[in-house]
Order: sequence, then structure tokens, then C-alpha cells
Amino acid sequence: MAIEIRLIENNKKDFLPLLLLGDEQESCIDKYLERGDLFALYDDGLRSVCIVTDEGGSVLEIQNLATDERYQRQGYATRLIEHIAICYRGRYSKIILGTGDVPGTLAFYAHRGFSVTHRIADYFTTHYDHPMIEEGVLLKDKVYLERKLPVCVNIRTCRPSDEKDWIALNREFMEFEIKEGSPWNGTEKTPDTAFKNTFYEALEHPELITLLVLEEDGIPIGFANLMTIFSIWAHGKALVLDDLYIKKEHQGKGHGKEAMAFIEAYARENGYKRLQFQSEPSNPNAKAFYESLGFASADMFFFVKHFS
Repeated sequence: MAIEIRLIENNKKDFLPLLLLGDEQESCIDKYLERGDLFALYDDGLRSVCIVTDEGGSVLEIQNLATDERYQRQGYATRLIEHIAICYRGRYSKIILGTGDVPGTLAFYAHRGFSVTHRIADYFTTHYDHPMIEEGVLLKDKVYLERKLPVCVNIRTCRPSDEKDWIALNREFMEFEIKEGSPWNGTEKTPDTAFKNTFYEALEHPELITLLVLEEDGIPIGFANLMTIFSIWAHGKALVLDDLYIKKEHQGKGHGKEAMAFIEAYARENGYKRLQFQSEPSNPNAKAFYESLGFASADMFFFVKHFS
């Protein structure tokens, strides 16, 4: 069963047993439960929950993040955080949260893009009716962290009017990617007329290939080319991410993660059984990026024969 994240709108109290792992006092949970958005992550059963609230001024706050103790350290909390970051980007400028001054917890959030901004002294000793202990630490101060949300990128299928931008972006990608002696060596020398013909042929065959364009403020900044194959082993359609490129000046803003989330959602919604792609071994940053999103690599030989 695939991981599913649901927005819970009714009967939020049903999730109280798990929410109490993230906030031990029910009266404190009651202050944000109904006004907040509750997300629940399922993976063959409920695994993790998160509540976020609108704090005004384009600020979103994580009030509660908890994972069933039997399933912790399996990446569920991270999946929820990234899901929320994607859902709310463009509507909020940052995510904040308050937590105990516990090294392990602070390191967890630091690895997910959060940084400490300030602290409220003696918060836990004055706001809770019992001592709060986490990882053997008696909680006193509440430490606040924040993570900036990048400018929202728009992702859509290509239109005929995207022809010139699509060709330019593909050429830019090839210039960056193709190395002397690679199996694609020489492809970049193809004339624009061939690219143009390929572009329009692709638009005429959506059952075989889908061309996506990424835009920031209406300006194309990247693209993705998706191919459809039928896999016997997957027992149905498989989606192949043939190319994904974001212009260098727009990298590091989270657009790659958003693009991959969009592509994964596209695959699920359109009945694909598997999402797959290959990455050059000479690009360790790409390998690390995809592994951080939960993809696993396989050692295989890739054979190519070009036909004239």
C-alpha cells in the first residue's frame, strides 16, 4: 500500500492518542486543534499526524508533529513536513515551530531546513501542569525555529506557444549534461528544426510522452520530459522521468522537490504503477537529491544503440 497523506476536516479528536505524543497536555491541544489544519499520514495504517495553524503575517506554524512510537525513524515525519511545505508555499513565506531544548529534536529540524530564531524562557514549566521530559531532558525553555518557503513555481503541460522556450531549455540542459564520450555525445548538434518537429510530435502523442514546463512569475525556468511505457513486472503503465532541468540561477529554491512531488502525484492520479529514471554516476548531487526523496538506486548496465 502506498503512503497516503490526508487532510482531516472532521472528528479531529479521534486522533488525540497520537497527538498526545507530540503535546502531552490535552488542554494545550484544544487551543489549536479546531482552528488548525490536521494532516494524517497512512502507510498500511495511521503512522503520523501534524497540525499547522495560520499565525497571520504569512506565517504558518507547526503546532504538533507526532509519529506512532512503533514507526518512528522511518521518515514519516519528514514526509509530512515536506508535504506541508509544498501545500502551503505561495500562500506563506515561512513555517515556524516551537519545541523543547533537546539536542536530538533540534538536530532533526536543522537537517530539514529549520534554523533557531529565539526562545521563550521557562515556557514549559509555566504552561504545563506537570514536568515535561523528552529524551531524558527536563523541558524548560521553548525554542523557536523557522524555515523559509520559496517562491511558488507553477508546473503545467507544454503548449504550442512554449516551443522556443522548450528548445532553449533543452539545449541549455544538454550543454550542462553532455560530456565527451557520453552515450548522448553529438545530440546537442541537432538543428532547431529537428527539435521543433520532436516538440510538436510529442504534443500530438500524450499517450506516449508528457512535456512539462516550470514557471516562476510566468517565466519558464525549467522543464521535465515524461515517457510512458508498459511494464510486465509492474503489471501496468510505468512513468519514466527522461529529463528534469531547472536553470542554475533558480536552483536551491526547492523547485526540484516541488517538481518531483508534482510528477509523483501525476503518476498516481493517472494510474501508473511505478516512477523510474536514470541518473549519470558523474552527478553525485543528483543521486543525493533523489535518495533524499525516498528513491532507491539499482546497479544496472545501460545499453544504447543509435539508429541514423
